[in-house]
Amino acid sequence: MSNGSPHGPDDPERPDNPYGQAPPPEGTPYGQAPPPPPGEPYGGYQSMPDVSGGPTEPAPTATPPSSITTAVKLMYVGALISLIGLITSLLSTGDMRAAVEDSLRKQGKKVDPSVVDSLVTGGIIIGVVTALIGIGLWIWMARKNQAGRSWARIVATVLGGLNVLLTLVSLTRSTSTGVGTVVNIIMVLLALAILFLLWRRESSDYYAARSAPRY
Repeated sequence: MSNGSPHGPDDPERPDNPYGQAPPPEGTPYGQAPPPPPGEPYGGYQSMPDVSGGPTEPAPTATPPSSITTAVKLMYVGALISLIGLITSLLSTGDMRAAVEDSLRKQGKKVDPSVVDSLVTGGIIIGVVTALIGIGLWIWMARKNQAGRSWARIVATVLGGLNVLLTLVSLTRSTSTGVGTVVNIIMVLLALAILFLLWRRESSDYYAARSAPRY
């Protein structure tokens, strides 16, 4: 039965409907807009584009200059010479034995075969261990300096200086054979050439570029 009012309960023109507001849609309390459909940003607004410049690309890697590549090649040559020197020493034990006997005679000592054998064997063991360590250091320094490690240049400089010093000392020893003397001289020249190349201006620029922080 009608209550006599021409307006329905939800009619915005109903006198008791304040402000003439339309009723909220069904299922949306407080007059809020319905949620956006799936996949659409909330409120119909698109996400703001990334204006931060996007992902930053890594800084270009500095390539080693010719001075570094030449020094690295000479380091591998040093490793090869050390290996050849080791093999030659093992094949020339007769010359080593004769050198030991001659040294004992010059010192006025009795040439005892057992003593000579002990000295020759000890010299061979020390030579093998030293040569293997030297070969490993040559290869290690070659790789690290090629990669532009600044500390590797410092280590190579220290090792090169020690190599020159020890080689000069070994040249004064009477037990040095002819082949060993030639190898030692080559090693000194090789070490000096490598150090000269590592400390050239273009080499220093390469180490600085490889050590620079990357953002």
